Amino acid sequence: MAKKLLTEAKVAAKVGEFVFTTYDLKAMFFNVGFSYSENRIRQCVLENNLGVTPEELGIRDLVPSNRKEYYIPRSNLGKILEGLCISSVTPEELEQAAHPRY
Repeated sequence: MAKKLLTEAKVAAKVGEFVFTTYDLKAMFFNVGFSYSENRIRQCVLENNLGVTPEELGIRDLVPSNRKEYYIPRSNLGKILEGLCISSVTPEELEQAAHPRY
């Protein structure tokens, strides 16, 4: 887990803003009342070119995987919402859902 977070931190530093994984987005959508599979979110990210991989930024991913992990910059949250045709949630609300208060 620590290696994955290190890769995420390196990607965020290169991109210049906070980034989310497709898994993060799945949990965020769930927290605002939507149920999307990680695959559907990934498809939206790919179709709309909204994410980057560590390899594209010249970062060696420390956690080997059979599939590419895409990191979505905070500034693309609105575009994700548009791509999934969600108008009842703002990018700010979606970002807040990353840190739910219980």
